[in-house]
Amino acid sequence: MKKILMPKSDSNLQQELLNLIVPNGFTDTGNVYHDGQAIYTRKWEREVDVAFYGPSISYLDIMVTVRYGSTIVWVSGNCGVNDGVRRYSSPGRAVNAIKVIVDYQGFEY
Repeated sequence: MKKILMPKSDSNLQQELLNLIVPNGFTDTGNVYHDGQAIYTRKWEREVDVAFYGPSISYLDIMVTVRYGSTIVWVSGNCGVNDGVRRYSSPGRAVNAIKVIVDYQGFEY
């Protein structure tokens, strides 16, 4: 007989996500979706020297939440990252992807 795996509920995924991101500096934005799921964010900044311009601020902004059984990550910034929305099957995969994005852009997670 074949086992049928039921997806975790959004509240279980939300708690799993909180356990992974809150200790790493993410904070609640105070905004929620119509279904009540909170949005968490963290922003990285650093000063960089731009040729023929001088010092400038480079930033990376990441927002994350749980929606319909997936972890949704929004990435934006002016540091060369591809802005957009990414969807991951679990909070653990989302956090690993965030770490790679942050590292690749030269910030510290």
